[in-house]
Amino acid sequence: MVEIKPDVRITRYREDTLKLSFLFQNPDGTVMDISGQTPEFYLKQNKEDVYTHLDPEVTIDSTGMVDGELVITVARTGMELLKPGIYDFILKFTESVPETQVLGELELVDV
Repeated sequence: MVEIKPDVRITRYREDTLKLSFLFQNPDGTVMDISGQTPEFYLKQNKEDVYTHLDPEVTIDSTGMVDGELVITVARTGMELLKPGIYDFILKFTESVPETQVLGELELVDV
């Protein structure tokens, strides 16, 4: 498995819609065609799933995958239910060889 963990923490207000935009590139800087992959998304706190790609609050816009673009949105109505704190997000491509996942942190704060 290949894990990509950028050294970044995203901070958002709980009352905001969460929108994560990804652009995948090849090592030479050209766009990576990821259209043959099925993305899975997980938002976790303390290793427990809070939301997954199967929940109605989560949408995955895969229309730009041929150009390496992927946008994941967690609706405001779902974000408002979460408590302030640190969450982990995971974006997985289980059909890739090797299996690949992008890991990141999300900090939710009150306004």
